[in-house]
Amino acid sequence: MLVTSGLTSPERSVSHQTLPIRMNTKELIRKLEQMTELSESRNEFYKKLIHSFQNDADPQIYDKIYSNLCGLLAHGDLNNKEYDLLKEVLYELERI
Repeated sequence: MLVTSGLTSPERSVSHQTLPIRMNTKELIRKLEQMTELSESRNEFYKKLIHSFQNDADPQIYDKIYSNLCGLLAHGDLNNKEYDLLKEVLYELERI
């Protein structure tokens, strides 16, 4: 016998998933805009990320962005302010 109590419907899961993305996107974009001002060498990279946030709410895109930013955190030569903003962006992405 298959027990399904306690499971949510796919429609409910999608609606709960979409709401946080919309709530956090403006804050993520604001932080990335600050980061473009801090780094000339990564300026275009951050602008592309901003464009992705503005045009695509696909969770897979957010996963790819998160992965790229984790790599930057681990291997990038960041100043203190850029490092702190990057950690904040990653924290926001984890909440989505």
